[in-house]
Amino acid sequence: VGTLAPPPAVTQPPAIVPPEDYVEEVTLPPRPTKSPVPSTLDFHDPGLFGPDTGL
Repeated sequence: VGTLAPPPAVTQPPAIVPPEDYVEEVTLPPRPTKSPVPSTLDFHDPGLFGPDTGL
């Protein structure tokens, strides 16, 4: 009796999770050697590249 009933969901095996290093390598975008600068970026803007930031 009860052999035809489906097993409870709690008995299902957990999803296979790849190693952390593998997941990180796949999810992270490729790191460019130099960060691309937007064409709209104004280097003369004192609020961004002024003496306050030191850049």
